[in-house]
Amino acid sequence: MAEFVAGVSTYVVLFLLAAACVGHARRPDDLPSALRAHGVVPAPATGVVGLAVTVAEGALVVLLLAGVLGSAGLLVAGLAGSAAIFAGYGGYGWFVVSTGRSGPCGCAGAEMPMSMWVVGRALTLAGLSLVALVWSELVIPLSRPGSDLVIVLLGAGTFGALLWFLPVAMRDPEGAR
Repeated sequence: MAEFVAGVSTYVVLFLLAAACVGHARRPDDLPSALRAHGVVPAPATGVVGLAVTVAEGALVVLLLAGVLGSAGLLVAGLAGSAAIFAGYGGYGWFVVSTGRSGPCGCAGAEMPMSMWVVGRALTLAGLSLVALVWSELVIPLSRPGSDLVIVLLGAGTFGALLWFLPVAMRDPEGAR
């Protein structure tokens, strides 16, 4: 069971971090625009911060990919970095929401306002990163194909999709008016 939890946690983090990175790279103006709307990061720095976030996400995706292909050290580094970046997203989102600021979440092309659901998703991903980090030696690598890996990947895909769409699913457009 621990092997399943470790694997699903790792692959969910990898899948959603890759989706975020691709979304930010595909629409590079969205994140800086969201940061400007929040009013936390000085306007002249939003472009640099947006680029830095996208590059950091890309670097973590590369570390995680190398890790799930069999490099235990790179997997640990990728999971530790993922925990830090997702905790940072959660803390930033919590600050934005708790201070009553508004604007889009900047979540990789998603047209979503910042909400506690966005914060919850980020903190859940930070938690999954930590769970995977603790049990990193149990993660089934992609280099070991078999039914166990297929089950882990299917579980990660399912849970990852649910987690990715959580803020959208929980949005109450009527309450926003």
